[in-house]
Amino acid sequence: MIVIGTDPHKQTHTAAALDAQTAERLDELTAQARDAGHDRLLAWARALDEERVWAIEDCRHVSGGLERFLLRSGERVVRVAPKLMAGARKSARDFGKSDALAGVERFASDAKLAKLAGVAPLDASSGKQQRHRLNRKGNRQLNLALHRIAITQARIHVPAKDYLARREAEGKTAKEALRALKRHLARRVHRLLSTSPAQHDRRTRIQLNAAISVPCLT
Repeated sequence: MIVIGTDPHKQTHTAAALDAQTAERLDELTAQARDAGHDRLLAWARALDEERVWAIEDCRHVSGGLERFLLRSGERVVRVAPKLMAGARKSARDFGKSDALAGVERFASDAKLAKLAGVAPLDASSGKQQRHRLNRKGNRQLNLALHRIAITQARIHVPAKDYLARREAEGKTAKEALRALKRHLARRVHRLLSTSPAQHDRRTRIQLNAAISVPCLT
């Protein structure tokens, strides 16, 4: 079964299909908010899976036409309250709106993943003093996941403990060293996701892709 998260707009509708059990992103399509576009979305969804449910952001003035079309076609449709969307967008602390449901292929480098996660360093140097400050932007759920991994590794993982010790010996504070570890972890996650499926088992890749996806509907 798949869940098709749909973000309606006046001119276009963006839909993304996710596996209902693993949250793995399967495909995405943007179509015109017209009858021809509705037909295209339905044909696309039917080709992906025989069992599906449409989760549409409840913006009646722009989503009503699509919703009625799907119901007439025998599709299952649920409405998602806009306030749920507002909360998800606020938590992202990023500029603008992104409809992509975000895999690693959309990150050209580990630096771009680090920026999304809010672990990219922000320069706060002054004169001869070299410092980086906390980055409060980016997706806070992903930032929290990396933070939890970092503090756990700092407590029990020897390579991470050695890494932090080296950073502190270089003059960084404990918090600055931990931020550096989080950036290192973002690099590692990007490398794992970029590796071919033949080199890593499918379940690991699904879990990691689900962790960095930012669904348009929650």
